[in-house]
Amino acid sequence: MPVHVPLVLYHHRSSVAVIGPAALGAGQLEEASRALAEAASTFDQRGCVSPHRVWVLGGPEDAVRLGEAVAAAMNREQN
Repeated sequence: MPVHVPLVLYHHRSSVAVIGPAALGAGQLEEASRALAEAASTFDQRGCVSPHRVWVLGGPEDAVRLGEAVAAAMNREQN
């Protein structure tokens, strides 16, 4: 890189989301999945609020339900 070209460095960004039982309940799952999809999609997974990992406080079935809901929300976000 030539000396006259400015170099702008950015720190590594890593963000996580923790989803508790209250967010997995009736009426809250859709909102939680929409918020996760929006946070991940807004800056193409490069924003400081774009979660790279999602921890679900519950059982495997809760993680599957959330994953399916987030997939549907991301599909809507894309369109």
